[in-house]
Amino acid sequence: MTRLHGASSAPDHPDNDDLRTFVEETLGTGLQFEDVSRDVGRLSTVWAVISSDGTRHFVKQHEERKLFEREDRAYARWVPHLRSVQQVHVAEVVGRSDALGALVLTSVPEGTLVVELTDERAQATAYRRAGRFLRALHDLPLDERVPDPVQHMRSIIERYVIDHAQAFDRDTIDWALDALDDGRPFEGAPFVCAHRDFSPRNWVLAPDGSLGLFDWERAQGDLWFADVTRMEFDVWPAQPALRDAFFAGYGHPLTERDRRQVRLATLIHAIASAGWAAGRSDTRFEQLGRTVVARLRAES
Repeated sequence: MTRLHGASSAPDHPDNDDLRTFVEETLGTGLQFEDVSRDVGRLSTVWAVISSDGTRHFVKQHEERKLFEREDRAYARWVPHLRSVQQVHVAEVVGRSDALGALVLTSVPEGTLVVELTDERAQATAYRRAGRFLRALHDLPLDERVPDPVQHMRSIIERYVIDHAQAFDRDTIDWALDALDDGRPFEGAPFVCAHRDFSPRNWVLAPDGSLGLFDWERAQGDLWFADVTRMEFDVWPAQPALRDAFFAGYGHPLTERDRRQVRLATLIHAIASAGWAAGRSDTRFEQLGRTVVARLRAES
């Protein structure tokens, strides 16, 4: 059901005949297909599909079964409760194939990816709307076991810091582990319904100022800062006004403990990012991770 590394995601490739058939059974014939799959990272197959009347949909066949299950679950259980958030749009599922691990989704309103915006007022609008939406998501009841946050973060430190320690010198890793203190700084952090890939790369700002959000394949319960770490990693340090706009929308002023937890979660993300990128010869992303680690160490 999944696309192996190096396999074709092209709509006309014979390996994708079953996927095309599923899409045509869902949307009809006379469709135009465009492959918009990513070449790095998650290798899910993603197609933009244009119907004869010009309606735009997306089909997504997930790289791994767990990604399909997460996205399918989020659209079924969480998203229906979030459609009342004003001026925010989330796609709807119009077709699903359990056998193929694939979804057919409506398109959010067309616009500009927020990561590509240059107008400061438009950026602030997008971040405020995103913050308001995230607060609504985090306020949903979580229908799964809530782990102890310290124990949860101990396992994260093991997986993402210790397992990537070889990418850094011993002194840097010793400093990081000392700062992380075996997960103890994360005591009391709320466990919430989390998107877990919440960043301007997954937001579109429409001309009317409404925001479209997509890509729920990582969604599952997690500590609240999992949904802001990526922005603290690569956006907010250079544009702190966007952090302010986001949390104005979120409606929860950060305490000093919150700020410390976000910084430490960002440190974990930076170490893991550099280690991951080093193993894939992604020099640019590796350097970004190293720069963030150095900045956090200097600030400490």
